[in-house]
Amino acid sequence: MSLISIIIPNYNHAEFLEQRIESILNQTFQDFELILLDDCSTDSSRIILEKYKNHPKISQLVYNTSNSGSTFIQWNKGVDLAKSEWINIAESDDYSDAGFLKKLTEIIHKDAGIVLAYCQSNKVDEKGNNHGDWSTQTQHLSSQKFGADFIMDGNDFIYNFLIKENYIPNASAVIFRKSAYVSAGKARADIAKCGDWYIWIKILFLGKVGFVAESLNNFRFHDNSVIAKASKIKSVYTKFYYDGIFRKQLKEDLKNSPEAEIYNKNNTLYNHLKYNEVTYFIEAGFYIPALKKILLLLFTNIGFWAHTPYILKVLYKSVFSSGFTKR
Repeated sequence: MSLISIIIPNYNHAEFLEQRIESILNQTFQDFELILLDDCSTDSSRIILEKYKNHPKISQLVYNTSNSGSTFIQWNKGVDLAKSEWINIAESDDYSDAGFLKKLTEIIHKDAGIVLAYCQSNKVDEKGNNHGDWSTQTQHLSSQKFGADFIMDGNDFIYNFLIKENYIPNASAVIFRKSAYVSAGKARADIAKCGDWYIWIKILFLGKVGFVAESLNNFRFHDNSVIAKASKIKSVYTKFYYDGIFRKQLKEDLKNSPEAEIYNKNNTLYNHLKYNEVTYFIEAGFYIPALKKILLLLFTNIGFWAHTPYILKVLYKSVFSSGFTKR
């Protein structure tokens, strides 16, 4: 049995699919099986996938007869098919450096308590041009931890970092234990845009995290990527809607759990999210939605009253610096 099962859940990424597959097949570490899933693509993906169906590394090639509507449904399907204890979800528009698996397997072998390991990622465009890496995401933190490899207790990592923001921005950079993934309840399609963030936290309640500071994964931004589509959504509600669903579910999960500190921090951040939503509406000039939100919070959340002086200050600054704009 191979050490790692690599799952490529593809949907309409024919343009990038061959590079994605080749970047896996050309890894310096070769103890893996490769599972190819296609979610009823309407482009030429099938032609490309068929080229690889007899490759000795390909253990499964599965075509859906209808689109599942969720990448996380495909994740779970791939994990169910996987024979290995370690899993990598290799998103079909990303690609790996040749040493990706080697470096991550080295760190998981350093500590048997690790349930998830990941590396730094490059930002690349649709043509493969490098636009830096994701180290900018952690530069504002007081901790310099992300500048070097580390192994850390999962609860500590959640409490200090992951509860605040998803500092594991791309699934392609991650390997995780199948047993931990299953014990954590698998990915949930109903937590749509934050489903990866949610399952990382659930997995890390069960063990340690390993981090490799070298950028060995290439996370692609392009017009059809999930993150690009999300950034184009016009509604200001989007900025807070999915984060709110994610935090509300975590509140429910953690309410009666031993992780009281993590629950309390998430509860605080969940409340701050509501307050920040009001100021975001005001700064964006959406005064009527802001007023509705303010009235709702005034009557449903006693703690909101303490924030009213700051909100009035933001409103004053917004109105008199740009003029009152009805949206």
